[in-house]
Order: sequence, then C-alpha cells, then structure tokens
Amino acid sequence: MASKPAIKTYNPYAIKKIVEKTSMKSLAAQASAKAVAEVKAEQAKTGVNESKNGTPRVEIEDAEPDIVCEESSSSSRSRGSRQDIEDDVESIEVKHKAKKKLLPVDIPVKKGRLSKAEKIQKAAGNRVESASKKQREKLLQALNDAEEEICLGDEFPSVVEPPSTGGEAEVLKEQIMILWKHDRHKFNLFLSEPFCNVFEEMAKHMETTAERVLIFCNRDPSHTVNPLDTLNDIGKERVFLSAFRDDGSAEQQNSIPEAYRITFNVQSGGGAKGRTKVEADKRAPLRNFMVKYCQTAGINFENVVFIFDGDRLNPGKKPENYDMDDGEIVDAQMV
Repeated sequence: MASKPAIKTYNPYAIKKIVEKTSMKSLAAQASAKAVAEVKAEQAKTGVNESKNGTPRVEIEDAEPDIVCEESSSSSRSRGSRQDIEDDVESIEVKHKAKKKLLPVDIPVKKGRLSKAEKIQKAAGNRVESASKKQREKLLQALNDAEEEICLGDEFPSVVEPPSTGGEAEVLKEQIMILWKHDRHKFNLFLSEPFCNVFEEMAKHMETTAERVLIFCNRDPSHTVNPLDTLNDIGKERVFLSAFRDDGSAEQQNSIPEAYRITFNVQSGGGAKGRTKVEADKRAPLRNFMVKYCQTAGINFENVVFIFDGDRLNPGKKPENYDMDDGEIVDAQMV
C-alpha cells in the first residue's frame, strides 16, 4: 500500500508572530479569525474526512485547533495573509504620521494686549500728533514777542512771563544778582538776551550813564561783562555779579568788595612825601585808578603817564597783567 505524503500541520495562531513584529495586536486577532473562517469554508466544500479527487484531507479538532492542509495552498494563503497584514499596517502608519504633522506656520495668532509702557508711549504719541499747527505757531509767536522786562528786587516791577505752556517758557530764563552798595538787584534774563537793558537799569540807580557802568563776574574777576554779552557767553554759573561806577567818586570806592580791593601808592617826583594812596578794583582796568588819582591831584589825565617797575602802564589792562600786588608803588610823570 502506497504511503501518503507527509502532512504539515499549521497553527492558525502562528500568524500572531508576524503581527507581533509590527506591534499591531488588534490586526493579528482579525487576521486569525479570517484564516479560521477560510478553513471552515474550505472544509464545507471538500468534506470532513476526504476530498473526492484524492487530495489530502483536512482535519480540524476541537481540542487542538490545528490546520492540516496542502503545503502549497497553505503557504499561498499564509503569504497572502502576511501581505494583507503588512499593507494594512503600512496604511495605518501613513495615516498616523499624517495626524502628527505640524500645523501650518501661517495660522494667524491672536495679538496680545499692550503693556503699560506701550500704552503710555502710544498715548504720548497721540497727544503730540493731536497738537494742531496753529497751536504750535501760537507758542512760538508768544516766545518771540515776549518783552524783555527786568525785575529789580521788591521796588521794581516784576518780569512779565510769556504765556504758560507747561513750563517750557520758564526754563529759558535764568535769574542773576548784581551787587551794588551792599544791595542785591535781581534780574531774570533769557539765555540769549543781551545785558544792555541791565546796564541801563543799573545806570538809573547808580545815577550815571550806562557807558560808565562796569559789571564783573564774582567767580571770575578777570571777566568783564559787555552790554552785548548774554548768559550763553558768560556761562550760567556766573550769575553773581558786581557793579560800580567808572567816575572815580567815593561811592565807587565803597562799592568795591573787600576781596577785590587793591591799594596803589602813586608818587609824582616828590619821593615818599609825595605819595598818594589810591584804592582800585582788581577786576577793573587800570584806567579807573588813573582817573581817580588825576581827579584827586587836580591834573589832566591826558598829561600824565604811569610807570610801574620801569614799564609804562596800559590803561586798558588790569593789575594782574603786571603782577601788581596790594601796596605797589606807581610813578606818575607829567608829559
């Protein structure tokens, strides 16, 4: 009797090993159920014990659900099932990757609220823009047309300030004080305002002309203020000034501060007996003390030359130009 070909038994749950490689347990269960259903359908067609054409029979036992089938057909079905599973897994992975795609970068983002600093900056910009051209022109016109009035203590009219514009006009003015006969006279000047009005006002109270008024900076005695000078020229730190008359009178002598007072001994050929003491201001030109001496001696200023240490003194220079100290001897020679 001829021997039957060897029958290989395939366990339908062996498909699970393929599914485990893809980590898809749910698909493995579905594939196993599908394989069992196909075997049962094949059994119904071919018979339970033996097929009509003598092909190897397929036996299914309830105790052990092994699949006995032809090697070629079983292998074909196994390869087909594996291919289907791999295709399904690949499709699922593609869908899963598609879900993980990032959102488009051009998605509009809702703008956050402005910070406090940004709100303040924006409000300030709006206020500047809201100022009309007419208001700005009015402010400039008020500053240009403001009269240059002077305030001299409590006994003179106060300075008329330009229209208030939030403190902008007041910043342009500086207060100065001028000392005369131990009295302080206050003035409010713009930085670009000349001192000519100050000289005129001081001349009224000094009972002289504006040309004879001399004003010096207390912090810099060598600096003489000119009527055309401004605070920008002399510097805002030089706000304390002194004034005296250039006429050689006794009032002028009393107005010189002690720190700037200097005494010269003027002799006119008579030796020590003919010396005359003349007080002058270190900050003033030498011409002042020369005029004072001539008035005291009763001689004409144009007929006298003054010699110090062998050099003829220049009336336009100051004592510091000749290194003159207090008590120096000056010779007065007639010409």
